[in-house]
Formats: sequence, structure tokens, C-alpha cells
Amino acid sequence: MNQWKFQLLPSKKDALGVGEGFRMDSVAEQIEREVNEALPYRFKFHKIGKIVVWLGPRNDQEDYVEQMGVSLQLYENFCADSYIKSSDEQKQELLKVIIRDVFNWFSDNFDDSEFFVNKVKSQVAWVH
Repeated sequence: MNQWKFQLLPSKKDALGVGEGFRMDSVAEQIEREVNEALPYRFKFHKIGKIVVWLGPRNDQEDYVEQMGVSLQLYENFCADSYIKSSDEQKQELLKVIIRDVFNWFSDNFDDSEFFVNKVKSQVAWVH
């Protein structure tokens, strides 16, 4: 099993701190863990085994790409500078909105994504 099945990722290296690379902070990591615990091992759509949400400006990235079992979904409406200055509660709420938007996007765009979206919604109350 891969370490990550669902991951939030800033689209710019060191966006959340020098030396952090493409890592998120502990607030995001906790939310990722919550979502990952609710996800089934196999998503059962498009042979996807991992979902990565790119947070930040486009930087020549496409809105959505699938490569070697990894789904890359761009979420442009994210500002790392504002995120860093936010309280932990504000960060949690922002990330929850992003995750709901992404999961709704999957539901709207892929008929065969229903299994994994419903699985998460049934186990993570705030995803609804």
C-alpha cells in the first residue's frame, strides 16, 4: 500500500516554509490522515491509487492530469501567504472547503468515482 492515498501539496516549493519543500503543515497533515483513514484501499475508478491536490497558482499546470495511477487535481484558489498567517482553525476550515470542492468535482466529472466519494462522505462528517 502507498504511504499516501490522498495528499494536499503546495504547487510551489517551500511555499509554506524554507526547507519544507512541497510539504504541508501539521494542520493539513491531520486532515489528510482523517481523509486517508476513510478511503478504501482501491478507489475503483480510472485505476487511480492516489489523489494529489495541487494548491496554488497554475504555473503552467493543467486542471487535471492522471499519470501512472496518480490523479493530480489543481486547486488554484489557494494563497500560501494567507494560509500561513491564518489560525489553525481557519486553516482547517479552508482545507475542508477545498477537499469538499475537490470531491464534488470528482463526483460531477467521473461517473465511476461514486464509490470512493461516498465512502469518504460516510465516514468524514464534514465532507458532505
